[in-house]
Order: sequence, then structure tokens, then C-alpha cells
Amino acid sequence: MSVHEFSQQGFAKGTNELYNTVRPTYSAEAFARIRQKFGSDPVDVVEIASGTGLFTRALLAHPDWQSIHHLRAVEPSEGMRESFAKHTVDERVELSSGTFDNTGLASGSADMIAIAQGFRPKNVTQDMIDTIHTMFPDIPPDNIRYDLMRTGSVELSSNKILERGFLDPPPPAYYTLYPRNPTPAPRPAQAAGTSSAVRKTAPQPTLIERYNLQERVEEKETFSEADVGGKALWEDTAAKREASLKERKAQMILAARQRMLAAQQQPKDA
Repeated sequence: MSVHEFSQQGFAKGTNELYNTVRPTYSAEAFARIRQKFGSDPVDVVEIASGTGLFTRALLAHPDWQSIHHLRAVEPSEGMRESFAKHTVDERVELSSGTFDNTGLASGSADMIAIAQGFRPKNVTQDMIDTIHTMFPDIPPDNIRYDLMRTGSVELSSNKILERGFLDPPPPAYYTLYPRNPTPAPRPAQAAGTSSAVRKTAPQPTLIERYNLQERVEEKETFSEADVGGKALWEDTAAKREASLKERKAQMILAARQRMLAAQQQPKDA
């Protein structure tokens, strides 16, 4: 598999020192959790897309991973490998060129294969997941949680659904590091007579308000799933594309509101 041209240019030789300096590293807790899956025996590790070695160095420095026998770092970018070699000096490490589907290694030659994600997870509450899932019930909750871990914002993740129609699924490692709760804990009932001294936060505008759809709500516009499903048409001018995207967002918001109201009505009809 070839490397995308954008990546080849963005991570070319001599361009990665800033990346290596400012990119976030990885939490010690994550390394400890992964180690629990392998016990304390020496292990051979293959790291694919090792970049400048941030994950490699953090793994080797972690006290739970001192028993690593050999680590093979595979990276397609010459510039990344250049920075990796400059900052990673360890006799257990071997650096080579390759991709995830062409590592140059024999099957079964490693105890663990690592592909590190490059972002700091944001705090995600069940309320945030429920808010998006109520509006977009076709989006799996794990996809929602994974995207919220990246954005930290219901609005940003909702806009991504409106623009793309989906959210990416989490990688397999997500389920190891961030186990799911099959049944969310019930919310405690609010005690009667709660003190009025509790600080109140300003209400955030709804998507209906943000996109100025109040009049269309009052007119009780309705949309079928066919109206809002599928890919958007590619218009021939930027102005038309912007208008088309704006209308698509509006239709998806109104359709999501329809689903939410229908879900709320079901218990009443039962």
C-alpha cells in the first residue's frame, strides 16, 4: 500500500522536529493497562507507524515494560525515521521502513503489535453521549463516545454527523483502554428543596436556535429518512455547495428533532 501524498510531503525529511517536540505523549496508566494483558514475561513488540518514537520511548521508559526483549519499529516516512533515530537510542530497538501491510516480518514473530493513537482523550459524560444519541439514534454509542473523546464537544461531534452523516468507529484498543458500561448507573433523584444558592450556568443554545430553525419548527415541517439520507450532491459553485450543506444540516436537525419527539411520545401512547 502506498503512502498518501499529503503525508509524504507533511512528514518529509527535515520537517519533524517541531512535531516531535509539541505532539502530546502517552499516559502511564495506558501503558500499565496494556501490560496487564501480557503478564510480566519478556515480550517482542512490533510498533507500526512508529513516527518519531514518542510512543516507543514512553513504552521503554515505563517501569512495567522493562522486560521488553525486542521492539521493531516500522515507519514509512523517511523524515519520521530520521527523527526517530536521532531521539531513540536503545539496543532493544530496531527501526525499519514499512507499512502496516508490508512490515517485512514473518507471521507470529511478535507477541504484541502496537499502533498508537495520537490524541489526548477529553472527558466524556453519559449525558453528552445520550444527547447526541437521542438526536442521531442510528449512530452507535461507542462511535459517539470515541468522537467525543477527541472533540470534547457535543456541538462539534453533532456538526460532524450533520456534515458527514456518520462518526468513525473506535479502534480495537479503545475497548481495552476504555471499557464500556453495559448499563449506565441510574441518576440519583434530586432532593426536594434544593438550595437556591447553587450557581446556575447560562443555558446553551439548542441546535434549532443555533441554525435559526424556529420558524420551520413552528411550521411543523417534516422529513422522511429518505429526504436526509445518502450523500449530498456536489454543486457546481462554492456558493451553491455552501447553501446545499446548510440546507442538509437543517433537514438533519429537524429530522433528529422528529425522532426525539416520537421517542418521547411512545411511553405516553403505551
